[in-house]
Amino acid sequence: GPRMYRALSLLVFCGLSTGTSTLPTVASQAGAIQTLGQGLGCTAGTCSWTYQTCWYGQNPLAGQNCTLDPCLGAWFGILCQPNAGGTAQVINVIFLGFNGMTGSLTGTALAGLPDVTDFMIQNNAVQGAIPTQIGQMTKLINVYLFKNSFSGNLPTELGLLATLQKFDFSNNGISGPIPTTLAGLQNLTQFTASYNNLNGQLPTQLATNPRLKLFYVD
Repeated sequence: GPRMYRALSLLVFCGLSTGTSTLPTVASQAGAIQTLGQGLGCTAGTCSWTYQTCWYGQNPLAGQNCTLDPCLGAWFGILCQPNAGGTAQVINVIFLGFNGMTGSLTGTALAGLPDVTDFMIQNNAVQGAIPTQIGQMTKLINVYLFKNSFSGNLPTELGLLATLQKFDFSNNGISGPIPTTLAGLQNLTQFTASYNNLNGQLPTQLATNPRLKLFYVD
């Protein structure tokens, strides 16, 4: 379907992207993406991911110039754009789906990546709770967490993601109610929560959001 096509298209694009900017990554974000990777089972010494080209400056494809800088070094699954001042690059897309990842999401890493619009780590084996710090990623538009092993409750901080359009966390082990804070997400067009352990009442405003085109909670 369209979701899989978009995912595979991004996979190919990210895998081949070499980047054209000569601007370095904002230092705090370079550190945050390394922390994220480490929490998901990829360190400079040992990385179990299926695709790991250029992470930590290692495993280049033919003709690639890998560096320790995520944006300059064309790390697999990471796309960047210049910051507002044009002095550095910020990370705006993280696509690490279908990648054999384990571990869990590190909250401090998410908090350090405030410019990400697309966060896609579907079809892996990521465990643990969704960190509350996801609420600090206030530019998020698409979040794909489906087909992992997430547990715990949905954080109420998801209600801070005013630009969020697509949120798919189906096929996990998430429990508890859907937070009422999600009712305020007026730009939401897709909310897919199937095959979890959710309970409680649906927030009325969420279910009746006129922009919501896909809404699965069975």
